[in-house]
Amino acid sequence: MKNRIIAVAAALAVLCPSAVFAAEAEQDRVEIDFAVGDSVLMVNGESLEVTAPYVVGDGTTLVPVRVITEAFGAEVGWDGATQTVTLDYPDVSITLTIGSDTAMVNDHTEKLAAAPELYNDTTMVPLRFISETFDAVVTYDDATRRITVVKESKEEQSQIEAGTDKPYIGDSFYGWSMKNPTIMEMADRSFDGMSTAFANDTAALGIEIMDIDEETTVDDIYNELAEYLGGMTMSIADKNTTAAGVTTIHFRGKDSDKTIDVIAIVKDDMAYTVTSIIENDSADMNDVLDIASSFSLTENEDMYDMSNVKDGTRSFEDDELKISMALPADFYEAEMSETNAHAFLTSGDQAGSVMIGVYSKSDTVTVDGSVAKDRERLASITDPTLAIVSEVEDTTIAGVPAKQYKVTYSGAGTAGKYVTRDIYFEIGDYVYNLTCDMPTEDEVNKVVDSFKAEELDPSVTGTILKDVALNAEKTVNIGSKTMTLAEDWLKLATGDITIVFNGYSDATLTVTELPGEASASMVRDYLEQISSTQYLEDMKEQNDELKSLSRVGDVKTSQIGGRTFYSVELKYEYKTRTVYDTVYMTVMDDTAYMMMFNRQDVYRDSGLQDQVEEMIASIK
Repeated sequence: MKNRIIAVAAALAVLCPSAVFAAEAEQDRVEIDFAVGDSVLMVNGESLEVTAPYVVGDGTTLVPVRVITEAFGAEVGWDGATQTVTLDYPDVSITLTIGSDTAMVNDHTEKLAAAPELYNDTTMVPLRFISETFDAVVTYDDATRRITVVKESKEEQSQIEAGTDKPYIGDSFYGWSMKNPTIMEMADRSFDGMSTAFANDTAALGIEIMDIDEETTVDDIYNELAEYLGGMTMSIADKNTTAAGVTTIHFRGKDSDKTIDVIAIVKDDMAYTVTSIIENDSADMNDVLDIASSFSLTENEDMYDMSNVKDGTRSFEDDELKISMALPADFYEAEMSETNAHAFLTSGDQAGSVMIGVYSKSDTVTVDGSVAKDRERLASITDPTLAIVSEVEDTTIAGVPAKQYKVTYSGAGTAGKYVTRDIYFEIGDYVYNLTCDMPTEDEVNKVVDSFKAEELDPSVTGTILKDVALNAEKTVNIGSKTMTLAEDWLKLATGDITIVFNGYSDATLTVTELPGEASASMVRDYLEQISSTQYLEDMKEQNDELKSLSRVGDVKTSQIGGRTFYSVELKYEYKTRTVYDTVYMTVMDDTAYMMMFNRQDVYRDSGLQDQVEEMIASIK
């Protein structure tokens, strides 16, 4: 937690005032409500009598095109000769043809679930496709057969950016509120809403929400904050705990340039920190401190809700890559240096990740070639008894044909049981790769079905290479020796201890050169010692997450690369997963070398073992 607090403070310290957010022209809220078969629909609060909507195919609802124009204000065009209808909406143009299951959206083609029809001289169009293309949300109540379409107004969508007049702001998902910092502008907010920052010319204020592990105590947090503000002149250093067990910690320090105020509220397994950094000559000093002190773990009735969680999901959009999707509310975005890729991980105990990458299409980067290579790679490193890898098959995503394979994992614990869909498809000059890991296939499908993409302009996006790691080291130092890395293994850290990892499995190999003269008997005795029952029990006592730690089999002797190695396998059973460590040791030039190969159980008996032994055999 200490590092997170310091990181927040460092980020706040360098924040520059944001550009003034210009309020966009207000667009009225769109709402359509009706039951299938109704001839009178409620459109934006008014009754509208039309030809009754009906269902075709596999559940596609067709409505008169008039419903779209009345609700969204879209302009409609009709070409009788070609029987095409055009709907023009801000930033979106849709062209539909009667009887055709394809549509043109701006400059690219999308597949329709059902074609438009002429019915009683009325043009009937697919409601869900058009509404979602216009960024509205469509819901269906199976019990009442009612369909609802809602699109929030521009004012509601971006009110915090434009500046809300409400006296409080907050986040209903995390349950907090505070006075509206009208003297500042929102400079940053993380995708998961756990980090929010405001700034002006002389001050910055950041809100950070953090999970607390079982080993961290309130006193630990207090001491870490005290250490962080050490060296400053302190004016506040308080800690209070209520009868309900909620603790508030408050520090305020001052140096020659600035004042730093940190308020931490600890409740259950969460910590909420409000950090203010203010220049000492700032005219806003008292106002910023007053805003920070108003932070509360209660929602205020008169607050602007910054939460973007709806129906358990958060919407993600990348305007440059022109992609969007809905992700589970507990997912956060991982930091990546690439601008052509995004990765999201779950903050819960279960396995879960979503990754999307966009690459230029070429002779070597194709949908068929890429999906086949990924499937072969993954099949080679998974335990076939715990991971079933399907063959490559056809599918669709974002209205375009795609190739995919699925993997069903059945490892131990909640983090070991999940389903993967690895999907490749192309739009225009680019190949897209969407990979989803979720506990169930239904959860995976929900993300995939929400994914949308528009064709990119190569003159704007440029060329994006795939599988290129500039200056990637294939040889790493192991003390006085070197080791050659196998394919897909990369250096994580080097020094006295060298760590390399496999990017497709998160498996690691840690190699250490042990100082002092050594012999084969000493090495073998050492492995016997560290895998003894008493030693493993002592190690288990030091980790609350560990249910059991045991040795698998005896210490083995084997020849790898013409050199004698001794090894022993350890099994770690955590609350949510099972992990294996194979510890190898050998002696070279009278010096002992220890290698620890760590991987989850679903990768235990697989080609990873061969890769690891190939690498340790290369040490010279």
